[in-house]
Amino acid sequence: MEIIPQAGACLMTVNAWEGRAPVRWMLRERSNAPVDNGWRIMSAADSSEYLADSDNWRITDFNDACEIEP
Repeated sequence: MEIIPQAGACLMTVNAWEGRAPVRWMLRERSNAPVDNGWRIMSAADSSEYLADSDNWRITDFNDACEIEP
């Protein structure tokens, strides 16, 4: 489903992506690449240590993230 046309990609934690915990935080940073819309989506279960590990993040289409947690 395309909620926002050409919304680009975002970073989402694995906990949020896999539905282990609900989304708690969304923050927008300056994008790192043209396809990056700057959104970072984190779950209620994510600790500072968890967020610091790049293996715990996924690049995903922003519209797909909206379907997981509308």
